[in-house]
Amino acid sequence: MLIILMRKPVRVFLSTRRARFKLRMDDALERRRAAVMQLTELERRLGKLDGEVAALLKEMEVQGMYEREAIIERANDRVRIMHLDAQRQVTHDMVKLRHDMYKRAVKAAVDGAKRVIGERLVGEDASRMVDASIDMVARELAD
Repeated sequence: MLIILMRKPVRVFLSTRRARFKLRMDDALERRRAAVMQLTELERRLGKLDGEVAALLKEMEVQGMYEREAIIERANDRVRIMHLDAQRQVTHDMVKLRHDMYKRAVKAAVDGAKRVIGERLVGEDASRMVDASIDMVARELAD
């Protein structure tokens, strides 16, 4: 009698258990298929990654060469500018030194002329000649 009474609940229990087990198995199979697809996709992407890394390295190398050339060009420009500045400064200094030497030579000539004239000329004529020469030289120096 127990078997007759328990037959229906045992059947329901077993069929429910079988249905749950089948659902779990189907779910596990679906997850496995999704995992396999993900793995395949990741392997494909990893295969591409080596090529992408190589391309990026090559691009960085090319950019580095361009940057190097730009740095060298900027440095060469600075060298040219410094060279021109140095040439201008030397030219300016030479002109100034020539002018200073000219002024000193004229001053020495004037001083010598004053001394010689002072020794040889006497009187009012000597004074007038010296003043005229001094004025002329002073005007020359002022220009």
